[in-house]
Amino acid sequence: MVEKWQDRLEMYGLDSLTLVFVTSFLFFSLVSLGLVLHMFYYGYRLKKRTVILQNLRNGISDLVAEYLSEGLDIKETEKKIEAQINSREKKRLLLDFFLDTTDHFKGENRTLFRDLFYQLKLHDATVKLLKSRSWDKKVKGAKLAGKFKVDEAFSALTKLQITNRKLLRSEIRAALLQLNDFRWIHRNFSRVSDWDQVLILEKLKRERIGNVLNGKEWLSSRHPSMVVFGIRLCYLFNDFESVEQIKSIITERREKPIILEGLKALKFLYPFEFHEIAEELMKIDDSDIKNSVLELLGLDGSLEAVEIIERFIQADYIPTQLVALRALKIAGRDLFKYTHGRYIDVKLIEHINDEKNYIN
Repeated sequence: MVEKWQDRLEMYGLDSLTLVFVTSFLFFSLVSLGLVLHMFYYGYRLKKRTVILQNLRNGISDLVAEYLSEGLDIKETEKKIEAQINSREKKRLLLDFFLDTTDHFKGENRTLFRDLFYQLKLHDATVKLLKSRSWDKKVKGAKLAGKFKVDEAFSALTKLQITNRKLLRSEIRAALLQLNDFRWIHRNFSRVSDWDQVLILEKLKRERIGNVLNGKEWLSSRHPSMVVFGIRLCYLFNDFESVEQIKSIITERREKPIILEGLKALKFLYPFEFHEIAEELMKIDDSDIKNSVLELLGLDGSLEAVEIIERFIQADYIPTQLVALRALKIAGRDLFKYTHGRYIDVKLIEHINDEKNYIN
């Protein structure tokens, strides 16, 4: 049999190696053609799917706009939207639409948009997302729960607080804040990072719920991070009543983060009469603290404050000397008078007086 095939190959001037090469070439050509056709078909399907979903999104957007302009009542809007949502993929798109769009609405429109969210029973879908095994679905559920204040999701959110996934934990905590639950902060503060604190403060400010969390409650804590957080709350929400307590804390506590944050708070809240505690703080051997104290003394601007600043305009440490001179400028003093009988370079004062170089 083999000899017969060899005879036929010889008739056409071919050998077995050439046959293998030709057969392999044809095989791989057919496979490549199949892959190309498959890719074209997949691309066509993907493009068609994208167009369908975009048209659906546009349709939902038009219905929502008509609803908000009182052209449709809420039940009519619900029926028309649900008539278009006939698959899981389209349900996911609907949730994404609400998640992406809610920040565009304010006041009464935002309330109406939330009412439609509930009318479509998307609050139930939100709870299901939080109970999903997929962590990215849980993240989406947490975002929806927070933005639409889904009280029904509270139980699921509290169960998810202890997670090693930072993004999920951050979204869970943000959602709890928006649901006005602050208990987790007290329970878990030792695990709340500086970055988490920034997120919390921004969330409080954006949602205008600062009065729910009283900064003064944290100022007497033994933990420095809690005290810093409390100080930040005080000056973020203009708690002028906390000024005396902050002054007391930064003179009694010797932790650098507390002192620096306290000085920053006083700068925003009430920098006046600061000279009363400045002497004590200037005894601390730390250039950052000294510079912050000098800046505050400049804002104080009293005679007593100026007298303290003047002691440092000939400091051996040039950055401290610069801060002291700038503080005097803030206090409204003529810097050139300090060149008489003192070893202060006039060029240094010209540099400070130049608005391009002046940093308040």
